[in-house]
Amino acid sequence: MRTISHLLRSAQGMLGRAAQAYKSLLKEEAMGGGELYGVVGGEEAEAVLFLANYEHGKGNLDEAAKLCGRLLDFGGPEKDQARGLLREIRAAVDI
Repeated sequence: MRTISHLLRSAQGMLGRAAQAYKSLLKEEAMGGGELYGVVGGEEAEAVLFLANYEHGKGNLDEAAKLCGRLLDFGGPEKDQARGLLREIRAAVDI
């Protein structure tokens, strides 16, 4: 029988692997002439937003803010989500 802590560790491992996969994808695209974490379209914006939330959850607020900043140049719904996350980060830093 699985315990809750086992399930949580498993979920955290999956998130970590997803974050690594997104980072690898974005780095490959950057090697093709784009900028690392540069936002070109919806899929890239979704990846950057995922990474921003992931880094925020891990307490890496500087990295999360940097990633959110990349989304401010993008016109999709990710821009609004990034603004909200930046507000949370600034509130946490100001405490």
